[in-house]
Amino acid sequence: MESDRNGILQKYFSGRCTSEEKQFVEEFILNKDNVLLEGYLSSEWVACAEKRGNPVSGADDRYKRISKRIHKNRGTDRRRVWSVAASIIALLGITTYFLMHLFYPVSGKQIIVSTGAGQQREVILPDSTVVWLNCVSSITYPEYFSGDYREVKVKGEALFEVTKNPHRPFVVNFNEHYTKVLGTVFTVRSYPGEYADMVTLVEGSVAVGEKQPDDLKEYTVLIPGERITISDSIENNFSKSRIQEVASVASWKSGELRFYKTPLDMVAKDLERWYGKDIVLERQGQHAVDDNMTLTSIIKPGTRLEEVLEILSLTHRISYTRTENKIVITSK
Repeated sequence: MESDRNGILQKYFSGRCTSEEKQFVEEFILNKDNVLLEGYLSSEWVACAEKRGNPVSGADDRYKRISKRIHKNRGTDRRRVWSVAASIIALLGITTYFLMHLFYPVSGKQIIVSTGAGQQREVILPDSTVVWLNCVSSITYPEYFSGDYREVKVKGEALFEVTKNPHRPFVVNFNEHYTKVLGTVFTVRSYPGEYADMVTLVEGSVAVGEKQPDDLKEYTVLIPGERITISDSIENNFSKSRIQEVASVASWKSGELRFYKTPLDMVAKDLERWYGKDIVLERQGQHAVDDNMTLTSIIKPGTRLEEVLEILSLTHRISYTRTENKIVITSK
């Protein structure tokens, strides 16, 4: 109970309150002409600053915004204000230790969410950013965001709908690269073992670059409908292109697979993750597949793997054989 009382304001300013807790804070703390609470916070703030030594950037601004909201709605009955103030202080048990964590937040534990073969999952981050994970993917993020950036790490493929915050950019780390945004919709694809990483922008604007020990080296800035492909095997490490079918970028979110001039090896990997079966391409002999072959197709939700393979073999110059442990795709 004590930890619950001490944590409500911290949860509010880190965006982790329930709707009921948020309503309580905004109605009974931030929207009252609460002189007593204001004085108490001010005195404790001074004590916190002296103990901390070097306040983090923006802490004073946060205190001023809180103080300004406390002084809203002047004219409230004085006796009622003092009564509410006394009740709040008694309820929350505000201490110097608590205020130091309120105004100088530090990252909590790291949370990892992952998916298996054939699974997609929605994840809501502490800042209300929505993330959709595709098959065999994972995201690592802190219990709540602190510092200058909202940073997460992704393996596999994910769609981001980022909550806007011009004062704290959102950074997605993948492999040895990053994507930095303020608020937008984009996908990151970074599967171990694939020939390249990809960032595709649906809405807004993002910067993409290399994450270095002491800096972020920017490669380029994308506009909607653009994709950056990052690979060590090409000159300058990356290339940009326009996406003809933007709808195919995150169609997997709704259970649909869309391929538009997609390399055959990428199609095979997607089907492997989607259905949880080993799929290999024949690379030798007279039935070896063409390394430059691309496929265009739409796989509707609920379609069985056998049906997918039949459709692809009828519409493209490929065939397949099924063994006990795997499926082998060959050329016709």
